[in-house]
Amino acid sequence: MKFLAAAAFAVLAFATPARAQDADPTVDFLGYCVTSGNSTNYCACLTDALAAAVTPKQLSIYTDYLKLLASGERDEHKIIKSLKTKHDVKGAELGAALQAANTAATAAEKTCAGL
Repeated sequence: MKFLAAAAFAVLAFATPARAQDADPTVDFLGYCVTSGNSTNYCACLTDALAAAVTPKQLSIYTDYLKLLASGERDEHKIIKSLKTKHDVKGAELGAALQAANTAATAAEKTCAGL
């Protein structure tokens, strides 16, 4: 009986769409931060501060912006077009999201440094 329950759980776990984790921008940002080589404590602190300061959509835009930069993309027109398309935003909303997230991240880095 326990085997059947474990098997059913495994099937459900694998049947869950791969993008389910991406639905939570805080999880996505935290994962990106840690895989970028930062400490887990620092990333948790930074993620909490950003999540408190910006909307989930703004955090998602900011995370995707950082990922594009990390991929080596430097063409600002490509970056802007990619973010506008993926997040279905206009230029002003994109600029406001990046500004808010960058301001929050800059402030949080001072608090989270050394963790």
